[in-house]
Amino acid sequence: MNSPGSELPYVTIISGGVGTRLWPRSRRRSPKQLIGLAAGRSLIQTTLERMLPLTSPDRVFVVTIGDQQEAVRAQLPEIPPQNVIAEPEGRNTAMAIGLAVLHVAAADPNAMMISVGSDHFIGDNEAYRNTLRAAVAAADDGAHLLTVGIAPASPDTGYGYIQRGEVVATHAGVDIHRVLEFKEKPALEVARHYYESGDYLWNGNYFIWRVSAALAAYAEFAPDIRAEMDGVAGAIGTDGYEAALATAYGRVRRAPIDTAIIEKAGNVLTVPGHFPWVDIGTWAGAYEIAEEQEGNFRTGALDGKVLFLDSTGCLVDSRDRAVAVVGLEDVVIVDTEDALLVCSRDKAQLVGDLVGRLPAEDLERLL
Repeated sequence: MNSPGSELPYVTIISGGVGTRLWPRSRRRSPKQLIGLAAGRSLIQTTLERMLPLTSPDRVFVVTIGDQQEAVRAQLPEIPPQNVIAEPEGRNTAMAIGLAVLHVAAADPNAMMISVGSDHFIGDNEAYRNTLRAAVAAADDGAHLLTVGIAPASPDTGYGYIQRGEVVATHAGVDIHRVLEFKEKPALEVARHYYESGDYLWNGNYFIWRVSAALAAYAEFAPDIRAEMDGVAGAIGTDGYEAALATAYGRVRRAPIDTAIIEKAGNVLTVPGHFPWVDIGTWAGAYEIAEEQEGNFRTGALDGKVLFLDSTGCLVDSRDRAVAVVGLEDVVIVDTEDALLVCSRDKAQLVGDLVGRLPAEDLERLL
């Protein structure tokens, strides 16, 4: 990929969370982005495969947390091991993406950077890459922060929204819009209005910018976070790095990048993404990457036998043990070595609440 500045962009994959709503398959040491949901391939592996046509492996960084670092390296042997960066603990996306910015800036202070999540399903990879190419072109001058907004497929209340304004540029047939406002997750009636108006996009939390523009935005809108970042920046590549990182993470506040920076900035543009997209956050979302079997669905290892009888809309995630499903509709069944989950598809978002109860039930070993 050649941007107007003719250099390959750096790609940063943010891979921190645990994914409690995909329990019991998603755990602290094997979170949702690392488990083989899609016919044995993990979400982070498919994310890297999707991004490599845009850049080279040595320009890919992954930000994860300490106890997942070696698993990420094992799953992504294409990228240099030192490019897998571990946070001491999660501090939300403002610091995670800020850490990625620091490492890219250390490699090239004028670099173009694309930041993506590790747990998304994309139904058209080439359309996705074309959208990112347009965003890179729009961010080339270093004057703007770019986001990708997803053209909504429904009035979903689980996503934040971006209100897009006028078209300010077009790159290879892809329009770039000014951002008017970011909206938090809405009530259903509000979401219907957003959807029907055609003026709103789902906030996919993709960011494209020159690292110099990102650092300037941190300094202006989150100077306390930027101060902690500065303490880390000078230590990258030195023996003092781990100590500097621990000090910064011990003091920095938890904050999403949206509210800390992006929603405050006046130089944000958005590119509408017209491709199938799902944030695989619950078992209901996992249907999008499942293998269909006559109206029912499979994820995980597909070699174990599953029998469906007089059932429809059911999803089974299992390994070697045989599973039989009889007379059920829209039920999720997740069978692991030490835990079994059975839930209604339309209540899948409650699994995270269930996981929150495990310590009180003396079941912390299942986290």
